[in-house]
Amino acid sequence: MKTIYKTFAILAICTLTGITKVNAQNKNSKKIVSKKVSIQRVPASKVTYKTPKSKVATVRTLSNKSTIKYNGQNYYYSNNKYYSYSQGHYVNIMPKVGFRIAVLPQNYNRIQFKNNIYFQSQGMFYSQN
Repeated sequence: MKTIYKTFAILAICTLTGITKVNAQNKNSKKIVSKKVSIQRVPASKVTYKTPKSKVATVRTLSNKSTIKYNGQNYYYSNNKYYSYSQGHYVNIMPKVGFRIAVLPQNYNRIQFKNNIYFQSQGMFYSQN
C-alpha cells in the first residue's frame, strides 16, 4: 500500500512540474532575432604576433673591472654587477653557478639557513669555500 502512495506522489509531482514549465514558457515566450554574421578568415601569412621585447642593459666600457674565467669564457665584474662581452658591448648577466670571487660585493647581507652561512647581495647568493 505504501508503494502505491509513493508512486502516485512521484507521478503527481512529475506531471505538475511538467505542466508548470510548459505554462511558464508559453506565457513569457519571446522571439529571439538572430543576425547572421559572416566571418572572413585571415590567411596565416598575414598574421603577425607582437611580443614585448625585453630590454638588455649594455655598456661600452667598464670602470674598475675584474676578469673572471669560467669554463673557458671571460666574465667581467664591475659596479657590483656581472657582465659578458658581446659584439663590442658588455651585457649585464646573472653569474653562473660555480663562479668564484675573492672579495664579496659591498652591502652584502649575512644569512644563516640550515646550519649554513650564505651572503646575499642584489639578488645573488654566495657561499664561502
